[in-house]
Amino acid sequence: MPGRSGITDDEAESMFSWLHDDGCSSASVQDVDLEDVMESTGCFGRKKAMAEHSRQEAERLKLEFELAFQDMVITDLEDDLEAEKRKKEKLELEMQEMKKIAVISVLVAFVASVVWLMYPEM
Repeated sequence: MPGRSGITDDEAESMFSWLHDDGCSSASVQDVDLEDVMESTGCFGRKKAMAEHSRQEAERLKLEFELAFQDMVITDLEDDLEAEKRKKEKLELEMQEMKKIAVISVLVAFVASVVWLMYPEM
């Protein structure tokens, strides 16, 4: 099942599945920490804590977008690599065919020269 970014690894797991694990999510840990801070501080502390939480959330989202972008770049590079491998395999097959044709041409020339030496009047 694709993750938020739609990018998956080989096992079709989201590359960002670790971000969605509620038990270990930094967002849920931050929520708990934010509640603790808000309970122990006054009004000014609450505003400051909310601002810090918002800043951390914005930073987390920024990092998640950067990861998604890097994941797309990696996927594109892997696709390009696969295309280059297919081109290489195709060229290797063409080269093998050309070698076969060259060998056949040499054999035909050899046979023709032997026939000409044996029967020069032909």
